[in-house]
Amino acid sequence: MLMQIIHMADLHLGKVMDGVELLPFQKRILMQGVLSLLKEKKPNVLVLTGDIFDSYYPDDVTLAVYARFLTAIHSVVPKIIVVGGNHDNPILIEYLSGITAGSGIFCFGKNNKYLPEVAIEDEFGPVHFYILPFLQNRFVANFSHPLRRKGATEIVEELLLNTSIDFNHRNVLLGHQYVYSFEEAKRKGEILGPQLDMIEIQKLSIFDFVCLGHIHEAKRLGNNIGYSGAPYPMHYSDSGEKYVSLITLGAKGDVQQTFLPISNDVFHIVVYHASISDCSALPDNDEDYVYVVFDTDVIPRETEQEMRLKYPRFCRCLGRNAGRIPTVFERDYVERNIEYFDISWIAQKIGIQNEDEKSLLIQTLLKKMKGKLNHENH
Repeated sequence: MLMQIIHMADLHLGKVMDGVELLPFQKRILMQGVLSLLKEKKPNVLVLTGDIFDSYYPDDVTLAVYARFLTAIHSVVPKIIVVGGNHDNPILIEYLSGITAGSGIFCFGKNNKYLPEVAIEDEFGPVHFYILPFLQNRFVANFSHPLRRKGATEIVEELLLNTSIDFNHRNVLLGHQYVYSFEEAKRKGEILGPQLDMIEIQKLSIFDFVCLGHIHEAKRLGNNIGYSGAPYPMHYSDSGEKYVSLITLGAKGDVQQTFLPISNDVFHIVVYHASISDCSALPDNDEDYVYVVFDTDVIPRETEQEMRLKYPRFCRCLGRNAGRIPTVFERDYVERNIEYFDISWIAQKIGIQNEDEKSLLIQTLLKKMKGKLNHENH
């Protein structure tokens, strides 16, 4: 019998979307749509690759929903592997591993000096699942100065060197990472500069298949890498169908992957586009959660109020630049993502040539980095 793996990621349990608490919808979609799909397919393994929770400190209600979902799917799927993401508290994920030890549920929250492994047998022998939780510099050994740290590709190379992998066997990598094709990396680099969190796609070609989380869109990269995407909409750009990924493993070299749509009759997002003058002509909609994108960035308060009265499930108005990628010059974006930027590139981009000014910039960013790490560690 061929091994069947269902791959899911980015549950973001407990997320609040523009004032809308999604947990009740998330619970119904998981316990109805996903669970019925699992009962139909009866996979050997379910893998959850990161961002199980939306908050670093999920509340008791959110934890209860996760526990109920985990219990329900474990009655259908004998083996479950959970990988920590950037939204997850690695200590919590590791704590859950202690509770579920011996039950066939394996949880990995943080990185070590090597890739942890779970081996699961089928008629062709063992399938080795290697684990790559979201790369965080305080959990990976041998990091350099936080503002001059190694990039994700270099870290992955070190982890692979420290891990004994038998390439005669079937090997699957489970991770929560950014992996880009060369074209995507080049395009993003031109906008935001060097991206230390990117993993070069060719570094993962050694695996029979790679199951990833972090990107909420279901997509395939090359022949052996797949993002399952999020299982339900959580953003104004999420109006399309959602999926789980089904990976079927035969003998070495025999791998197939398909996307299976998730049934969802409880929560949908609709985005309308309009000008200020014709927004009253937008269609009525009492069922979906509605965003309205206008052709201007200046939206009068009375226009937003009109939309709130028109749509019972109105979320918010968006300007014409909604969804654009911020540039490195936007201070807020840099501060929130400072660990991913190269200090010399930032200095060059904002025109700093004087060494004293550059030193001051480094000290400022170091303080922000230290404050961010202290906040994350408490």
